[in-house]
Amino acid sequence: MMLKEMINIKKLYYSVWVDAIKAAIKTNKDGQNSWKSTLLIIFSVSQGINLLAIFLLIKVVSKKEVNVFINFNLFPGKMLDSFLSAFITLFLPFLLLNYFLVFYKDKYKSLLDSYAGFKMKEGLLFMLYFIASMIILLLPVIIGKWII
Repeated sequence: MMLKEMINIKKLYYSVWVDAIKAAIKTNKDGQNSWKSTLLIIFSVSQGINLLAIFLLIKVVSKKEVNVFINFNLFPGKMLDSFLSAFITLFLPFLLLNYFLVFYKDKYKSLLDSYAGFKMKEGLLFMLYFIASMIILLLPVIIGKWII
């Protein structure tokens, strides 16, 4: 991937974040910082869903069992072990990455300044990203129906 393309992906990533932050600040009436954790969780879940869609797409296209989850045997039964495995594989990496790229040392404030000229109805770009993530999750199912 060329450096210019990587810079554009970075700009898109931060543009979605700035759009979500502007919307959260605008709707934050009580002045608390709970919007930060809410955005961090929603954004990280969306990215985890995208990663899950990629894993499922690889499984469908390769027609092989692809196990990318860490197998745990800590709790009685499998439900808690499966949840922990999915949490560590799909959610935790994005939670940490997003925290350090956006919220650590209040970097979001400098992002708001850097993207001050960014014109978009607050929250629209973030909403489009979230909806696209949900639709992308259906892609492996649709492709699987065509291939099989």
